[in-house]
Amino acid sequence: MQSQLDSALNILRGISMENFATQVDSAYYSLLLTQARDKNYIVQTDDSLIRYAVAYYDKTNDVRMQAKAHYYWGCVYRDMNRQAEAFREFLIAAPLMEKAKEKRQLGLVYNNIGFIYKVQDFNEKADSIYRLMEVIAQEVKDTALWSEALSRQASIDITKGEEYFPIAEQKLSDAFVAVDRVGNNGLKANISASLSNLYSRMDEGEKALYYAKLTLSLRRDTARAYHTFFILGNAYYKCRQYDSATFYINKSLVSRDYGRKVDAYMRLADIAMIQGDTALSVELERNSSAYKDSLYKFRRSVVVSEMIEVETDVQTMFQKLYYEDLLNTYLCIYIPVVVIIVVVTFFFYINDIKEKMIYCKRTSNNWKRSIRI
Repeated sequence: MQSQLDSALNILRGISMENFATQVDSAYYSLLLTQARDKNYIVQTDDSLIRYAVAYYDKTNDVRMQAKAHYYWGCVYRDMNRQAEAFREFLIAAPLMEKAKEKRQLGLVYNNIGFIYKVQDFNEKADSIYRLMEVIAQEVKDTALWSEALSRQASIDITKGEEYFPIAEQKLSDAFVAVDRVGNNGLKANISASLSNLYSRMDEGEKALYYAKLTLSLRRDTARAYHTFFILGNAYYKCRQYDSATFYINKSLVSRDYGRKVDAYMRLADIAMIQGDTALSVELERNSSAYKDSLYKFRRSVVVSEMIEVETDVQTMFQKLYYEDLLNTYLCIYIPVVVIIVVVTFFFYINDIKEKMIYCKRTSNNWKRSIRI
C-alpha cells in the first residue's frame, strides 16, 4: 500500500468479500480497498464498502482504525461531490486521529478540511487549517505534506491581491523545489498549475505557459485534465495566442465544475471581444454570469448552511462523548473509593462494636464479682 499502489489495488480487487468468515476481516478488507482506490486516484461513487467498515469500527475500541474509516468515508463523499457529508466525516476523523497519535494522517485530514473551507470561500478558516497542516508536516518531517501545505496557503495568498503575489511566489517556489526532490509527480503537477495561475495574474505569460505545459505533461489522465486545459488555455491567452487559448479553454468546458465554467466562458468572451465578435462575446459573458449565479446559490444556500450545521453537530457529539468519558472516569474512580470507604467504615464499626461488647462483658463480670464479695 505504501510503495506499490497498483499492486495493492490489483491484489485487493482479486479478493471477494464472500471469502471472509468474520466481520473484522470483512471490515478491514473494505477499508483497505477504499484506501487503495483513493491512493490510485480512482473516483469512487459508491460508499457501501466504507460504510460497512465505519459501522464495524465505530463499535470497537480501536481508535486508529475508527479514525481511518471516517477519513476514507470523507474521501468517498468528496469524490461524490457531497461536500457537507465529506466535511462531517473529516471533522469526526480529526480528533480521532489526534487521539490515536496519527500525526501524518491528521495532516491529510486537515488538508481536506481546508480544501472544503476554501471551495466555500471560508479563506481565513482554510488558511488557519493549512498552517496547522504545515506544523504537522514539519514535526513528522514529511516533505510532500509540507509542500502541499505551502502550495495551499499560496493559493489563498493569490486571491488576496497583488501585494501578496511575492509571498505566494516564494511559497510555491519552495514547495516546487522540495517536491521535485522527492519525485511526487502528482503534487508537482498541482504546484506547477498554481505557479501558472500566479504568473498569469502577474501578466508573465511565458512563465505561465511553461508551468501550464509542465502541468499537462505530469498528469496521469490527460484526457480528463479539465482544470489543466483551462490553465493552459489561459496561459496561451496571456501570450496572445488566441487560437490555442480557445482550443484548450473549450476542452475545459466538458467539466461539470461550475466555477471552472464561469472562468472559461469569461475568458472566451474576452477573446471574442479582442477578435471583434461583440455578439459572441456578450453571449459568452451571459453564460458565465448564469453559471456564476447558480454557483453562488448552490454554495451559499445549500452547502454552507449544511456545513455550519455539521460543525455544530460534530462539536455537540464530541462534547457529549467527552462528558460521557469524564463521567465514566469519575465513576471508575468514585465507585472504588466509595466502596473502600464503606468497607473501612464498616470494619471500624465492627471493631468498635466488638470492643464495646468486650468492655460490657468485662464490666458485667466485675459487677458479678463485686456482688459475690
